[in-house]
Amino acid sequence: PAAGVSAGLLGSILAMSLMMKYLPKVPFVNRYFLPGALAEGAGFVVDGEEEEESRVGWTGEAVTDLKPSGKAVFQGEEIDVTAEDSFLAAGEQVRIVSEDAMRVVVRKV
Repeated sequence: PAAGVSAGLLGSILAMSLMMKYLPKVPFVNRYFLPGALAEGAGFVVDGEEEEESRVGWTGEAVTDLKPSGKAVFQGEEIDVTAEDSFLAAGEQVRIVSEDAMRVVVRKV
């Protein structure tokens, strides 16, 4: 039994090695795999490639209670924000104090 298991294990390792080497080169198989790289311009923008206007310093109004997250309107645009303090009531004036890719932090004016 041990010889059979050993032969099967070595055979499967050999088969996997051959498939890894030759299978990606077979034309009809390529349409089932994703490409190895994205086309130019596709995907995420790397920091610094696209300049966006900073919203830090904008003043607006809380639309919902911020406990600590909610929504606020700045220059006609409704934005998901997080209060720097623990709670701000709806209707209070807020100012953006920091912004990153994940959140916009506001403080009561």
